[in-house]
Amino acid sequence: MRGWLRYALLATAIVAAAVAVAAVFSPANLGGALIAAATALTVQLGAFAVLAPARGKPNLVLAAWVFGVLVRLGVVLGLALWLTRGGPVEARPTLLMLVVLLMLLALLEAPALRRLERTDV
Repeated sequence: MRGWLRYALLATAIVAAAVAVAAVFSPANLGGALIAAATALTVQLGAFAVLAPARGKPNLVLAAWVFGVLVRLGVVLGLALWLTRGGPVEARPTLLMLVVLLMLLALLEAPALRRLERTDV
């Protein structure tokens, strides 16, 4: 549980930093940045919650990782459909931020899993 909380805190810090950067450099798209940030954080925390208990079991890790990839893909496609059909914010910057955040947070999963295995929390 502590390992998931560490991952959640680090992921939240990264998402908050991304929103802060978006607020400075693109204040007109802040609403989209907030939607992307909330979506990415929710999806990643859920995906890591599925992945973490599977550590140490190669087949389960692979299945959990594939599940996470498919969920991420579905979320991006769903958000793209919603935003391109008259969503409340502009689609391109929102989707770009969503994909960048999902990739950054997914890259954190491997080191977080290795740390969990070392500390066996």
